[in-house]
Amino acid sequence: MPILRSSAADRAKKIYDKGAVRGALAIAGTWHFGNDLPAALLTWQKVHPAGLGLAVWCAYTVVGVVAAVALLRGRRLEPFAVWICTAVLLAGTAALHLSAGSGGIFEWPNWAWGAVGWLGLLVLWRHDVEATVAFLSANAIITTAALLSSTGPDRYQLAMLLGVVYGTASLQLGALLGARMITETARRAAAAREAGDRVLARGIAAEETRLERRRRYATARAAAEDLLAGLAGGALDPDDPMVRARCAIAAARLRRLVTETDDVPDPLLHDLRAAADVAERRGAAVTLDQVGAVGDLPTEVRQALVEAPTEVLAAAHGTARVTVVSTGDDISVSVLADGDTPGVVGPPPGADVSLSVEREDGQLWVQTRWRRSAQPSSTTTKSSSTVSVPGQRQTRSTASTSS
Repeated sequence: MPILRSSAADRAKKIYDKGAVRGALAIAGTWHFGNDLPAALLTWQKVHPAGLGLAVWCAYTVVGVVAAVALLRGRRLEPFAVWICTAVLLAGTAALHLSAGSGGIFEWPNWAWGAVGWLGLLVLWRHDVEATVAFLSANAIITTAALLSSTGPDRYQLAMLLGVVYGTASLQLGALLGARMITETARRAAAAREAGDRVLARGIAAEETRLERRRRYATARAAAEDLLAGLAGGALDPDDPMVRARCAIAAARLRRLVTETDDVPDPLLHDLRAAADVAERRGAAVTLDQVGAVGDLPTEVRQALVEAPTEVLAAAHGTARVTVVSTGDDISVSVLADGDTPGVVGPPPGADVSLSVEREDGQLWVQTRWRRSAQPSSTTTKSSSTVSVPGQRQTRSTASTSS
């Protein structure tokens, strides 16, 4: 199971926020066109001047469209636009209060003060809740002032106003807070699921690494047992250069198997240094150069990159030069050494690591290369044979086989 590359919590939050926005737009649009528009059309002559209600409705429509466009694009209105939109909404409330006259607060022509809450909710949707509370409070204060100036301190009218303000504000704030709570809950649930997936993926990767390590251990053990059995039984001659090369390669593989789980900043260089240490113990002078930062590599890729260089270093005598070049998405490991190997083993299938080999004048050059977005590449070997013949100059030829 691959580890998620993008945040599932962010995706869940966006999905639920988009759903909440569509719900708020549906409520505000239904109220604006189902209640406010008939009120403005049927009572346009009952306000002074006539047609003021239609003008306010059109202004409110513009505000709603501006807010809806921003919300559907996943943004929120800028502070300057918020100030303009809220000023237009509150001005519409005040204008219809003045035009309604005495006793007109709860009449149908004076519809604006009960409608601005939903439109203000859209304008302030992605802003602080305190801003929405302040807007609803300002609308209630304007309406209360209009009621007191027209009817005086009538307790029945004030009680009715309080009931209407409480009922509408609780619905509007409930919709806002409920949407945010659901969105945040979905984000936390997705984050918890993502964390669980990461733990599961690490567990699977650890199990795969353990099985792969056991497989490599069995391979290295079998090779070492064959060598030891041959040496003990006299079938292999310790003075034979080929036998010595096989022993050096087996020792290098065992050493890398022991050190590959060390907690080091750069595991790739750590593996190469372990192989270089084996060569130096045999008397070879090894230099290791690095160009660019390697970064994190999958375990199977790192093992494929160092497999062939490890064999070359194990068989090196005299001098050897190891070069690691990283350009971000392209990583190569090359070794130029005196000597030869019985046969350079290519990277395992599926590692997407290419191998290039060149032999000439008693020197061996090997390069392994991996690209992060590469397709399965080919293995290229430049040599007249896989076994060098001492004292004989080799002719360069090229052969290509698919890995």
